Amino acid sequence: MGEVLWLSALKAIFNPFLTFVLVIYVFAVDPFWSKAGIILSAMPTGANAYVVAQQYKVHVETASSVVVVSTGMSIITISFVLIWLGVG
Repeated sequence: MGEVLWLSALKAIFNPFLTFVLVIYVFAVDPFWSKAGIILSAMPTGANAYVVAQQYKVHVETASSVVVVSTGMSIITISFVLIWLGVG
């Protein structure tokens, strides 16, 4: 369970932060596309991670748990990101 929470937090919190740093400080990106990139990076882990894990029979339980937990976490993180960016 610790691994699932760590991976979900990495995807839900660290990924949008890293995207923010990259689109603001590293690359010259239009503000509209910067916001779009940050919002998209805050989305939960997709089902493709589970499909690939199942295809190669590696970490299937972990991948399915990360999809579920990151989807739950995204309710909070996406709301926070949208409010922080002033969207909506």
